[in-house]
Amino acid sequence: MKEKSKRLIPIIACVVTICVLTCLFPFLFSANTATPDPSAPADGGTTNGGSAALDDRFRELLEAINRYSYYPNIEYSPELAAALLASTGDPYCQYFTKEQLDDYTTDLSGNFVGIGVLIESTKTDGGEPALRLLSVFTDSPAQASGLLPGDLIVAVDGKASSEFESLSDMTAAVRGEAGTEVVLTVERKGVDDPMTVTVTRGACVKDTVYSERLLCGETALGYVRVTDFDEITTEQFVRAVSALEQEGVSAFIFDLRYNGGGYLDTVNEMLAYLLPDGNLCSVDHASSLLTDYTLYAEGDTIYQTGRDGYYRKSEAFTHQISVPSAVLVNGATASAAELFTAGLRDYAAEGKIPPVTIVGENTYGKGCMQSVFPLPNGDYIKVTIALYTPPCGVNYHEVGVAPTVPVTANDKTSADLYLKETPGSSTLPDGATDTVLAEAIARLTASE
Repeated sequence: MKEKSKRLIPIIACVVTICVLTCLFPFLFSANTATPDPSAPADGGTTNGGSAALDDRFRELLEAINRYSYYPNIEYSPELAAALLASTGDPYCQYFTKEQLDDYTTDLSGNFVGIGVLIESTKTDGGEPALRLLSVFTDSPAQASGLLPGDLIVAVDGKASSEFESLSDMTAAVRGEAGTEVVLTVERKGVDDPMTVTVTRGACVKDTVYSERLLCGETALGYVRVTDFDEITTEQFVRAVSALEQEGVSAFIFDLRYNGGGYLDTVNEMLAYLLPDGNLCSVDHASSLLTDYTLYAEGDTIYQTGRDGYYRKSEAFTHQISVPSAVLVNGATASAAELFTAGLRDYAAEGKIPPVTIVGENTYGKGCMQSVFPLPNGDYIKVTIALYTPPCGVNYHEVGVAPTVPVTANDKTSADLYLKETPGSSTLPDGATDTVLAEAIARLTASE
């Protein structure tokens, strides 16, 4: 099993979130997948007999456990259902209560209530537990209160970090309802004494795109880092790329390292913005109850063959990238991030857009998609329903997307990328060189 990278935690109100940007087991949650009757069998047959037999077996199993177990009266629970799903062989199968699903979809929407920061667990120089701010979102309550990336939260409402049972409990204390205040004790590099910062919780939008114009000698490059493919990412991406084009750049660097994926709709909208008319991806379902389809862009519209005709219309889709680009990837680049990478690669290979160089390490290899279905008891399950394939027609599931320029990365976690003094700098906080970014810059400026 591949090692998980550190998990970054977006602080939002009253939820426990799944931070898909750093998890090596991300989920491509298809927002445009039709939801069939959950009682219908996956093979298109009848539920009579088979379902009843399974019910009997499950009941007999619980009865046997309760008859002999030292822990009697074991009943059906979300935890028991989750354990059952874990044994199905589908690594992306997951059980949600309604509350858990709300948390999950809130995180993928990019809109939430909180203070507006992204954190990771760490320790102070003195060895005490702390929450380190990796990103302070634009126009958030945290930004308005003067919090900065790199700050360490060492106490919440006067309660020291060591007094919490876990940093998860400390994180929960930072969350709260809109309009309420939280008092944070913060340590900042270069400041001798801890600071007290009062933040009023409110509506926030997660920053999923970071951009910068890099001046490399006499060559200007557009650096665009995408951390997630959330609902709000397309708008942020279009705004960033458009601004860099207006400033004047001779090439783009799209940094997708540690991007674990997101919505299928979002990645196809972003590809439609960069690519000319043509195929974006195809979706092939295992069940005959679900319709296979192809997504393709034509003019200002993304169409779905075999579905409702089209699902998105925007003037942005008439845009097309006109300069070379490099895509930065690593083993934590997964799912929708891989589809984005493969889409650019395939169109460049056909000469339909300027050259694309993929720099870094082989990507994770998740070319399947999931959808969420309701259960009669009010809970939900997320199951893998299909493979999605890039324009070339070759799926990369469990294989990954290979870099055209292999470079062994020396950055240890996604925190290294967040905590750079400038988002696109080729130097990490400890002074080490970002070898992947440095190689991309060298390739894009070699002919200048």
